[in-house]
Amino acid sequence: MAVEIGELRARLVAETNQMKREIRAVKQEFSDLGAESKKTAAEMEKIALTREKIGHLTQTLDNVNARIEIQQQKLERLKKAYDATFNEDRRSRLQEQSRTLRGCVD
Repeated sequence: MAVEIGELRARLVAETNQMKREIRAVKQEFSDLGAESKKTAAEMEKIALTREKIGHLTQTLDNVNARIEIQQQKLERLKKAYDATFNEDRRSRLQEQSRTLRGCVD
């Protein structure tokens, strides 16, 4: 009976030690998982900021393109007016306006 109790105690100690090792391993995995989730959250924040910057740049580019388009339309109207006029003074003024606009567009 004393031998059985000793064996039982030895088994319990061995099982307890094994459980402690497994619990430590699980705690470490949770710790690693927490660190990884913090890194992921930081990366997601960077992605969100980058998307925001892209949105602002897209709006700016759309505005610039709209202004260029307006200037091109004005230039086209000036060219048509220039071609349609026969008055030399008026033609000279339109030609000057056309050069000015071309300078803005280019």
